[in-house]
Amino acid sequence: MIDKRLLDKNWRINHLYKIVDKQAKLIVFKENEAQKKYNREAHSRNVNLKSRQRGFTTNAVIDGLDDVLFNRNYNFTLIAHTKKDAEKIFKKAKIAWKHFPLKHLYTLEKETQEELQFAHGSTIRITTSARSDTVQRLHISEFGKICAKYPEKALEIMTGSIPAVPITGRIDIESTAEGETGFFYEMCQEAMQRSKLTNVLEFKFFFFGWTDDPDCQLQGDYSEIPQHLQIYQSKHQLTDKQIYWYFNQRKTLKGKMKQEYPTNPDEAFASSGNKLFPIEIILNKLKNEIREGNQVNEWIFFKEYRPGHQYGLGADVSEGIGRDSNTAIIIDYNIGEVVARYKNNNISPDLFAYEIKNGCEKFGNCVAGVERNNHGHATLLKLKEIYLIDHIYKEVKVDTIFDTEGTKLGWHTNLATKPRAMYDLKTAIEENLLIIPDRALLTEMKVYDREELNKIKSDPEVTNHFDLLMACMVAWEMRKHVVKLQNYNIQDKIIKQNEQNYDPDPNK
Repeated sequence: MIDKRLLDKNWRINHLYKIVDKQAKLIVFKENEAQKKYNREAHSRNVNLKSRQRGFTTNAVIDGLDDVLFNRNYNFTLIAHTKKDAEKIFKKAKIAWKHFPLKHLYTLEKETQEELQFAHGSTIRITTSARSDTVQRLHISEFGKICAKYPEKALEIMTGSIPAVPITGRIDIESTAEGETGFFYEMCQEAMQRSKLTNVLEFKFFFFGWTDDPDCQLQGDYSEIPQHLQIYQSKHQLTDKQIYWYFNQRKTLKGKMKQEYPTNPDEAFASSGNKLFPIEIILNKLKNEIREGNQVNEWIFFKEYRPGHQYGLGADVSEGIGRDSNTAIIIDYNIGEVVARYKNNNISPDLFAYEIKNGCEKFGNCVAGVERNNHGHATLLKLKEIYLIDHIYKEVKVDTIFDTEGTKLGWHTNLATKPRAMYDLKTAIEENLLIIPDRALLTEMKVYDREELNKIKSDPEVTNHFDLLMACMVAWEMRKHVVKLQNYNIQDKIIKQNEQNYDPDPNK
C-alpha cells in the first residue's frame, strides 16, 4: 500500500532527503523560512537576488531531484559559474541520492561526475550549456558572477540554455550581485519594474537580503558601533545583535559588504562612487515621481498631449536583434517633464522610424532628434520619407574658409557632443528642471558612470548601453531647436495665408 504522504511534495522535501550542514553533519533536509517562502511563491520563471549563504542552491538541488525521482522523462539541469562550484553542487545531489530511503525502488542507469540518469527516463545533471537539450527545469547558480567574469558564457546561457526550457518548464536564476551591468542586473531591474506578471515567460523578482537570516546576529559590545552605523541601524530597523554582526562582518568584506550582504536591492548593485547624476536626487525621484503610465504596445504615455505646449523627441537607434533597444523619449518643455517613452529590442531600424513618426504626431508633430550613429542612418532614411522633413533635427555645419553652410540629418553623438549634452541633462536634474516618471530611465541614470562619457563605440560584451538615457539626452537637447521649428511653423502659416489671399487678377 502506498503511503499517502508520498503524494505530498512538501512532505517529501522535508523528510526524504539528506544533506551535509554547515557543521559538516549529515542531517535530514528541512526548508528554512526563506526557502519556504521561495518555494511557496515561485513562478515558472524566477530571478532571485540574494545575500550569501541563504541555501537556495541546496534547496534547488533537493527540490529538483524530487522532480526527477517522482516524474517520468524529466530533465533537471543545473549551471554553475565554475567547474569547482559545479562539482560542489552536484555532490549535494549525490549525497541526497545515496541516502534516499526509497532508493531500492529505482534503477540508476548512468552515474558520472556530472549526471544521474534513471531508468524511468529522468535525469539530473550539471553542465555549462543546455542548448541541444529539452530541459523541464533549469537552475542557474551565481549568474551575476558568470555575467561579470565570463560574458561569452553568459551570452550562451541566454541564447542557448534558457530557450531550451519549454513554455511549460521552469527556470530559476539566483545570485549575489556583481556590479551594475550584465544580463543578471538587467533581468533583476526589468523584473523589479514589472507591477504584475502577465504570462508564464516573464520573470518574477525575489530578494532575500541578510536581515531575515537568523545566522546574521552577534552578541557583543554595542558601544563599539560607530555613529554612522547607528544611523544605518535606525534607518533599517535593525536589532543590536544584527548591527553588531554587520559591524564585524564589514571589517572583513570592506567595500564588498553591501554586494555580498545587501539590506535592499539598490545596495546589492551599488558599485562605483563616480556616478554622473547625484544619487540622492535620483533616489528621491524614484521615490516620488514614478507613475505607471498608459501602455500602448511598447509605448508608455505618462501624460496626454496639451495644445500649445512645446515637445521634443530623442531617439537612440540599435540593430534590433534582441540585445540593445531602440528607444525614444518625449519631453514637454513647458513643464519640464518626460511624457512618453518607447523601448523595444526586437524592431528593425527602418520600422522604428514609424514608431518615431507616431510618437511625434501624437505630440503635435514635435521635433524629432534621431541619433544618426551606426544604425541611425537607416532610421533617418525612412523617417524623412514618412514624416515632416523640417521637423527632423538637422546638424548645421559652417565652413568659415569657404563661407558655406551644410546640414546633416540627425544628431551625432561623439566625444565633443556627448559630454556637453550629458552635463546639460545633469544640470537639469540637479536644478529640478525635469520630472521623470519612468523607473527604467531613472535606473539607468542611477548607475551611469562618468567614465561612460568617454565611450562612443559600445562594447559587444556589455548588454547595457544606457539606451533610454541616451534618448533622453537627445530629447533634452532638442529644447534648443524647438524655437527654430516654431519660427518655421509661423513662416509656413504666413506663406499659406498669403497663397490663400492671392488674387491673380491685377485689376482688382
